[in-house]
Amino acid sequence: MTAVGTSGSLNAEAFGRVLREHRVRAGRTQQQLADTLRVKRATLSQWETGRHLPSPGKVDHLDTLLGARRALVELAASIRGEVDDEVAAPVAPTPTTLRDVYQALGRAIVDNLVVDGNGSPQGWTRDFRRDLGVTPLSSAYAIKTLALIDAPYVDPHALGTWLHGAQERGGGWTSRGSGPRPEATAVVIDALSHIGGPKPLGPSLDVLESLTSGPARANTFILTSVLEVLARMRPDSAFTRRTVRDLLALRQAEGTLGVWPEKTSGAVGGRPRPSAAHTARAVIALRILRATGAATDADEVDEAVAAGTQWLLSGSHDDVIRENLEPKDEHGRVRDLEIRHFTPALVARALCLVEDPPWPRIQVLLDSLWSFYDAGLGLFVWPNGDVPIWLQYDAVTATRLAAERHAIVPQPRAVPDQQP
Repeated sequence: MTAVGTSGSLNAEAFGRVLREHRVRAGRTQQQLADTLRVKRATLSQWETGRHLPSPGKVDHLDTLLGARRALVELAASIRGEVDDEVAAPVAPTPTTLRDVYQALGRAIVDNLVVDGNGSPQGWTRDFRRDLGVTPLSSAYAIKTLALIDAPYVDPHALGTWLHGAQERGGGWTSRGSGPRPEATAVVIDALSHIGGPKPLGPSLDVLESLTSGPARANTFILTSVLEVLARMRPDSAFTRRTVRDLLALRQAEGTLGVWPEKTSGAVGGRPRPSAAHTARAVIALRILRATGAATDADEVDEAVAAGTQWLLSGSHDDVIRENLEPKDEHGRVRDLEIRHFTPALVARALCLVEDPPWPRIQVLLDSLWSFYDAGLGLFVWPNGDVPIWLQYDAVTATRLAAERHAIVPQPRAVPDQQP
């Protein structure tokens, strides 16, 4: 029996394509199917992308649930016969070192650079799998990631010139065509500092200060994005001191500790929940600031960092959460400014900054992080198939910091089939 959608040599990628076709035809989401199978959604995503072949028992269950009439069972059996392997195992080539991962990731980022008819760089789209349009924010994350992995730029001067030209009227940068935003402007300024201009960044920092006002001062993600840049470029400024005070004011009590909540404005249904992603972001930004020697609210900052770190150590904290930065515009319409926080990477990075890092806990977080890695693409991928550029940046910052601080370099690991 020939399975739909396969051609040429049978392999796990062919199985993944057919599995996805049957799932979509059955009207099930990845999460729904994963819940029924009692596996993680990341595991199901790895089956669909061809990184892993499910165990025979799981294939049989999938075939029954999706009404595939033995198509999945026979296809998987053919693949196992071809590779002569009766156990579930990774079938895509798996990099063995961080160097391998970074080289593949760097090539993938450079290959996805958008250029015009003259070959001049025009930046990057915010998702490598979907044509969502180039934005200054996504381009800035690509530049920052390439800088972290020491990958060669296509033309740093041309990229800097393009980014400067992409400013909104009056200054500042946008994320998705929504007008200048503080978090986008902060990330672009940081990227431009990595490639050395080509123009002075002082005026852009002044614009950033004007943008970080109103509702922005009650959003942890925005404040931490801004503070990371200020810690490097204006650690002792009045703007930095105000940002620190605003960030500390967002803490809420969780037991005897102070942590940062999921959101503080526009919340529905009562008290915002404590958030590992937001607490990790705050701990990271405040530690970066303290490393500069800035005296900005030093005692309160140290207490907040210690309490936040202690809370991060108190649980697993590897859930991925969504947040809409600006749920409604001035006319009450919902705006598409949603972000997803890569919690395992953020918490791992925060804990790596501890004086005596808790390596067993960090390794658990890194294992969760690697479950999002697709060796075939050389990129980190969301379970729904999205490949956002900032996901690559978060993964690289966490793994590189772990490698720098740990005697043993953390390496990508094959993620086993999740059994009930």
